[in-house]
Amino acid sequence: MNAREWSLRIADLVRRERASVVDVLLALAEFDRLAMYRQLGHASLFDFLHKELGLSRGMAHYRLVATRLVEQFPEVVEPLRDGRLCISSVIELGKVITEENRADVLPKFFAKSRQEAKQVAAEILPTAVVPVRTVVTSGRASSTVGAPGKPGEGGSHVADGNPQWVPAGRIPHGKGEQPAGTECCVVRG
Repeated sequence: MNAREWSLRIADLVRRERASVVDVLLALAEFDRLAMYRQLGHASLFDFLHKELGLSRGMAHYRLVATRLVEQFPEVVEPLRDGRLCISSVIELGKVITEENRADVLPKFFAKSRQEAKQVAAEILPTAVVPVRTVVTSGRASSTVGAPGKPGEGGSHVADGNPQWVPAGRIPHGKGEQPAGTECCVVRG
């Protein structure tokens, strides 16, 4: 076989692979609609995919999201079948597609990698990014009497809307030890 024949053979296999993936998703959509996984003793379609079919948790999640998209938005079938829509981008598509925006949103995910799909989803539905900074101040903790781990006894304060004191000598969230005699405050916002 020459290079051109190999190329044609591989292209045909890729086309068949895409068609097979879509056939699996369509079968899973019907299987899910009928809740057939329950008859096999599984609590959810995810459990069926992971435990019965032996898919990794990640692969089961991709298949589950793609199945639900196929059920709710049948227009994703052909782009998946012809390769315009990649299964790795369906996770992000599933986060932002709605009945109202489906015609505009779906094409934005065509020919996008998973990372590019994340960017597209963020542009469509931006989320509030809450900055986090750790402030370590030097100086001795207050000498005010208090219970261990309470203000005034060398504790550290996590300011995230719910103040919490953690023992002195430990920066919150496992970021390492703080120098003796210092206090640490994590500030959000």
